[in-house]
Amino acid sequence: MEGNQGAMGSVPQTDDSKRAAAALVRGLQPVLRELRPTIKAFTARTRRSVGQVYLCGGSAQLPGMVEELSAGLGLPARLMPLPIEAGTVIPSAKHAEAAQAFALALRGHASSSRAQRLNFRRGEFAFKGSYDVVREKYGVLASLAATLLILLIASGIVRNSVLSRREQQVDAVLCTLTQRVLGQCEKNFDRALNLLRGKESPAALIPKISAVSMMGELTQRIPADVPVTFEQIIIEPDRISLRGETDNSKSIDQISSGLKGYRCFREVKEGKLQKSKDGQHVNFTLDVHVECPEQGAVPQG
Repeated sequence: MEGNQGAMGSVPQTDDSKRAAAALVRGLQPVLRELRPTIKAFTARTRRSVGQVYLCGGSAQLPGMVEELSAGLGLPARLMPLPIEAGTVIPSAKHAEAAQAFALALRGHASSSRAQRLNFRRGEFAFKGSYDVVREKYGVLASLAATLLILLIASGIVRNSVLSRREQQVDAVLCTLTQRVLGQCEKNFDRALNLLRGKESPAALIPKISAVSMMGELTQRIPADVPVTFEQIIIEPDRISLRGETDNSKSIDQISSGLKGYRCFREVKEGKLQKSKDGQHVNFTLDVHVECPEQGAVPQG
């Protein structure tokens, strides 16, 4: 506002100018409310008192502004003077506005880690550095960290407790199984497995391969191009006895070679050969020794 458009304090004479002055005084109150705690905070922080207040900007030229501001703050106030170099080249009517720019330049030049740069953003738009945010939220962050630590400890305790109970249940089941099969309780899995696989254990009596499986392997191992008719097949846990009829002795060799390709057919012995009654075929017997190796990963031929 230009100096000829309003006045404050004892300057106004007419009723209109007095009403305008009252409005200007009311508008100045928020500024005073901001300046008073600012000056007190500066005095408390630096242990230094404020001796004088300088005014700058267009509104500083209002008649009565200096007196009103001085009375409201209880401090002497005056218009901020320009440096001699600037005052000689800038018209006197513009000194107040130029002083505002000069004051902002001085404030920016004095910025440091202890004196932050000007911040015109207020409220939700106010700028705060990263350390300021951390300092303000230190209590909340500490509470969150403590909560997470407590939850982590509680989770570990619960997990260990559950795993301990599960381990006890597994040991109980293993003990029951070994007690029923071996006649003794064994909670060590590796030892129990070795005992169950031992030759003297009851589990050793269980065949490693069933008769159905051996019959399936037997039919798969016989060459498809060999004409053969089996009259008798006897499957036992450790041996297979075959009696059949084919066209010649060469076909019998092919059958023997095919059966030897299976890992559990350890040995194939050929019995006595006889000519059939019509003289066109050969009757034969094969004795197959069955013994599966311990490791099932061995190729089956």
